[in-house]
Amino acid sequence: MIKIGYLVCDKDFNMNVTQKYNDDVVSASPNTTVTVSKNSIAVTTRSAGVTKVDWYWWGFYLYMDHQLTQAVANGSGYVATIMALFGAGQSRIGTLVCLSLATLSYILRTYDQGNGVYIKYNYYYVAGIPSIVSTGIWPQ
Repeated sequence: MIKIGYLVCDKDFNMNVTQKYNDDVVSASPNTTVTVSKNSIAVTTRSAGVTKVDWYWWGFYLYMDHQLTQAVANGSGYVATIMALFGAGQSRIGTLVCLSLATLSYILRTYDQGNGVYIKYNYYYVAGIPSIVSTGIWPQ
């Protein structure tokens, strides 16, 4: 079994999130509904689209609903929501995602067709330090 932050991977490569992650996300997002499944953590809000992170061995997909996509595109009020999705155990990744989103604001506005967007991020290592790179953006 491999445990990285809030993720657990067994010998058959089945990914799961820990209860601690669920507790951290729920406590950080009291006005949302959080659903945790095998490899997905979804934070549902009252706007079009869905906000969630789907985790995989190679990286993750970040889904942002219309409201969050517009907040990122306008550069306001999105950091707390993104950091809540990634939780305390993945704060480095959450910080890197926030930085990358700041550089993608114009592109996000272009791809959002009213339901938000989703972005593919791959893991990579620089001098042994884990990092991420976005490799695609699509409308929801």
